[in-house]
Amino acid sequence: VSWFWDIDFENWADIQGLKAFVGGSRANDMQVRLKYAGIPAQLVDSVADVLAATGPQDGKVYVIANYTALPQVRAELNKLVVEAPAPVPAVAPVPAQAPAPVPAPATASTSAAEKEARS
Repeated sequence: VSWFWDIDFENWADIQGLKAFVGGSRANDMQVRLKYAGIPAQLVDSVADVLAATGPQDGKVYVIANYTALPQVRAELNKLVVEAPAPVPAVAPVPAQAPAPVPAPATASTSAAEKEARS
């Protein structure tokens, strides 16, 4: 728990729109540490809880886990990725057949045979 105090969380206190969540066996200890840094933090039971409490308007979500919690957090993230629906494309799909290329204009160095073959 002492390492909580080795990290300068105070630098994060001024980040506009920051939402902090803490979980795991030391969630209350981390919540107290963040409170001293000026960052309110919500207790959660899982990464899914964090994702449910945030949306696209919140921007990126960073999940920070210690060595002990990392395997469980990683497994949960992998499960969430597998269960997630396929994203809807934001742009129109590319047509199945591309338009024919436009021939290059004739130049002075083009031979008469090449000009006739193009026409």
